[in-house]
Order: sequence, then C-alpha cells, then structure tokens
Amino acid sequence: MFPKPPAVAVANERLFATLPGDHVPYAHLREMVERMADDRGIEMDDPEREEWINRVTWESLEGQVIYDEPGYLLGLCTLMPRERWSEQHVADFRIWLDPSVRGKGVGTELYKWAEASAKEDGIERVEAINYETNEKAHNWLLSLGFKNEGLRRHAIRTNHGFISAYVMGKVL
Repeated sequence: MFPKPPAVAVANERLFATLPGDHVPYAHLREMVERMADDRGIEMDDPEREEWINRVTWESLEGQVIYDEPGYLLGLCTLMPRERWSEQHVADFRIWLDPSVRGKGVGTELYKWAEASAKEDGIERVEAINYETNEKAHNWLLSLGFKNEGLRRHAIRTNHGFISAYVMGKVL
C-alpha cells in the first residue's frame, strides 16, 4: 500500500521504515501498541484495554512501522480505507510516534508516504481524529493541510471521565 520509502535520516539517527507485507513480529508490534496506549493515557479496565490493544495491533499489521538500527519499534502509521460503499473514497489516518522521535520530521515523512499511497489507491479524502487535549498533534495536522470539521464532545471514555476529539479532514 505504501510506496517504498528510503531509510530516513533524522537528527543524527538512522531510522528505517517497513512496507506492508514486511514481517514485523506480532509480539514487537503489540509491545509498541501497549506503549502507545500508555502514552495516550488510555486507562481502561483490563478486558477493555486488552481488546483495544489486540484490535489496534491487528489493524497495524497493514501499516508502516518505523524502527531504529537495533530494531526497536519507534512509530506506526496506518491508513485504513473505509469499507462502506458510499465511503470507499475515504481513509482514516492514524499515527503514533515514540516521544524520542517526535518533532524531528518523522511524522511528516510518514504522512507524505501515506498521502502518496492514498492517491495511488484512489482515495480522495483522508480523516484523522485527535484528542482535544493534544494541541501539538492538532497544530501538526493543520500544518499538513487538514481542516477542522468539528469537535466530538464526550467522544472517548477513560477511567477519569470523557475526552472530546477533533474530527479533521483533508481532500486530496
């Protein structure tokens, strides 16, 4: 689904990107998704957390993973085309980066690959959801050309209450 990326040289680090179909051990991918859940503050009861981690891990097998030379997984990017006939021209964009590589251009490179892939696959619109409390991600999506399309109030349940989330879209 993604065009073949080169190795990404960012801030004195050499990072590499997988392609869909490349073998990333499920256990390594799951460990990264667990870090993603912790980083995002996803605090659910054990069965719900486990279900979320399993779902995101399986969905991520179709995405692109960023890793360093020793093989430590540092990020994930997925583009999930919608299945409903009336929305097959739309894909959901998801990204997570380890804090150690944020702000270094890695996310922007991943998005460029995702957008190129979307265009190749006939996708005409990309959507992203970001937590209202994540101002950096919100501003980053705006800088990529996404537009605010609304705020879903009370959209995400946590053990501490609810979080609202922005719906952002970009027509390609």
